[in-house]
Amino acid sequence: MVALLRQRWSLSVSGLRCVLPLVAMLCLLQDGRSSERRVPTFEELHRELYGIEVKDDDDSSHVVVSFSNPYRLKPNFKNYPHSNLLAEFFTDLLDIIGLEGGPQFIVEVGSLHGHSALQMATVLDKLGLTRIPILCIDPFTGDTNMWASYQQDKSVGGWVNIMDGRMTVYDQFMANVQFAVNRSVSRHHVLPFPAT
Repeated sequence: MVALLRQRWSLSVSGLRCVLPLVAMLCLLQDGRSSERRVPTFEELHRELYGIEVKDDDDSSHVVVSFSNPYRLKPNFKNYPHSNLLAEFFTDLLDIIGLEGGPQFIVEVGSLHGHSALQMATVLDKLGLTRIPILCIDPFTGDTNMWASYQQDKSVGGWVNIMDGRMTVYDQFMANVQFAVNRSVSRHHVLPFPAT
């Protein structure tokens, strides 16, 4: 995917304007084909990541909306206590950065269960920015501390779920995002990108 982004949306230092807060990187990319600033749209990213053309009138074409939830996980927004990104912080960050028209593309590195991505999506929706893609990059496997501690540490065990020999981090992320997208958050924000 990075190669695709480099090829389609130049990531040269001169073409990249980024600020890296705790978990979110807001970027404006310069299209390598012209001097005009260009960012990928939600639809373009969806097509490149999943090979599916997303259609507003076809829920089966949307990777989050059509998630099958094979382990029947319930959305849970309270089981992971370490989410650092609050709506107020993200709003303040947008004010400090002061991008004219708001951010156009957000990359979150380290998404876990999706809480911070949904916080950002909620703020963007309140600002009327309902079609800003949030690319959530995470291996969605849990870290070694989670594996080492989940049986002995009840606080870790409360938000770790293992099925078929793997942590269900991706499944919990998708269940949480699907719940939010089906109820209150624009479906044109969150795009999971499972990668290390």
